Amino acid sequence: MRKVSAAVNNFRQQIIWALALINQTRSFVSATRAHYTGLMSQIEGLKNNSATLALPMQLESIFRGAQSGSSARPRYTRRSTSRLRWLELPAVQRNLMDIDDAMAMDSLKTSMVSDKRLRGC
Repeated sequence: MRKVSAAVNNFRQQIIWALALINQTRSFVSATRAHYTGLMSQIEGLKNNSATLALPMQLESIFRGAQSGSSARPRYTRRSTSRLRWLELPAVQRNLMDIDDAMAMDSLKTSMVSDKRLRGC
């Protein structure tokens, strides 16, 4: 019974849970993060803003700052509709633009959530 129990425990430790491989993987990940942390912070610190006008600059700072979607929505709306003659457009075009704007906001929120998760790692 002891031999069987020892064999089962050995099987679990080497095959199922592979504790040595888990620890080796943790060490590798820690070493990789330590090696690249400095480089990534330098890359993150680069300023590469491209907007030159006031409204686009505010919108770009929200995108790059990973701020919440609630503050991005009014600025996005103000920026995307500031030069349009909205009522002069046919209803089909307005509807398509609304769909595009909704998809853009969804993509923005998704990217901000993923950025927050990556920065939390």
